[in-house]
Amino acid sequence: MIESSDIETVLECVGKTGVWMTACRAVITSHYIANFNDDQDQEINHDNEINKRKKEFELKSMEILKKKKDLINLTDKRMEIKYPTKFHFDPYSLYFISQLDTKDLILKTYDHYFNTMYDKEYKSLDQETKSLSRQELRKRELDKIENNFHSVLSWTDLMGTHIYYGVALRTHLIDQVFLDSYQHGIKQFVLFGSGLDTRAFRLALDSECTIFEIDLPGVIQFKKTAFREAIYEIPRASDCQVKYIPCDLLKQDWIGLLKQSGFESNKPTLWISEGLFQYLNVSAIESIGQQVQENSAPQSKYFIQTLMKTAPDAPPYPAHHEDALKMRANTVADEFQFTLLPDAKEYLIKHGFSSNIQQSFEMAEGFTSLYSFGSNQ
Repeated sequence: MIESSDIETVLECVGKTGVWMTACRAVITSHYIANFNDDQDQEINHDNEINKRKKEFELKSMEILKKKKDLINLTDKRMEIKYPTKFHFDPYSLYFISQLDTKDLILKTYDHYFNTMYDKEYKSLDQETKSLSRQELRKRELDKIENNFHSVLSWTDLMGTHIYYGVALRTHLIDQVFLDSYQHGIKQFVLFGSGLDTRAFRLALDSECTIFEIDLPGVIQFKKTAFREAIYEIPRASDCQVKYIPCDLLKQDWIGLLKQSGFESNKPTLWISEGLFQYLNVSAIESIGQQVQENSAPQSKYFIQTLMKTAPDAPPYPAHHEDALKMRANTVADEFQFTLLPDAKEYLIKHGFSSNIQQSFEMAEGFTSLYSFGSNQ
């Protein structure tokens, strides 16, 4: 177990939402394992080398994880909740989240949002639940978490199903951007605000590839510590090099540090900004765009994922019966900041990535996740 001071460092650096994302990936991975079967495996084209390595990685990892009840418990009743099973497999997220002492974090988060959830959902509660007072219900739900704590599955007591669907979709989409870029010859990847990202370890990239991860020193130090046990037990699917760049994007010469670590601006690069721009001001976003433009060889690509406020009349995400008194996207809207970037498409064009621009949206309650992707040739 990582000392509590380290979780405080991680929370300070990546925020609660970064930890929540990792927890969601761990839960989704548990359900992927529980629902994996031969029929699902037949859907994969094993003639493709990437898919062959993916299958080998998954099967070996599953065999190991099924023996570790502290990471995964397939007989727990919470495994009966229906989550997406085909989108995402990240065994390392299980190790990340289990290395953190998150029990108090889950309890405090649930307690903090209980009144909001109660007020929003009271009318839809069943009669038995309505018969309890607010305080009785609060105590019942907190006791349930306290008495049945599991480092991974207790997150299902906290967050509703639609949050997991959103995380699965987002992770799967960006994985595909990585692999498509790799298959089109890109061997150099830069992740801004990489946080607890695991693509350098679980994607089947060859030894000619290098992934540069830029984030604050506290995050990178925690990541290295948490990965020690994980990589020892579950060898990487990837043969790529991973270079960590511990720095503050807003205060340090990150492009200089990148080049010192072996980045070559004459090679095509995939630049990834996932969930970062909503925390930066316009000046910082423009500065990053300018540096990316100046250091991108032809055939480079730039991918941005960020959040925008959703119009009040946008259709709500349908709730599942398992979601009663659990956090939904609109419950935790105050935890998110929303991008000041007025137009992601115009931003890509302005900074030279005007070719084959693609955009997609994922609508949640209160905000929309925007995915924007362009090439410079």
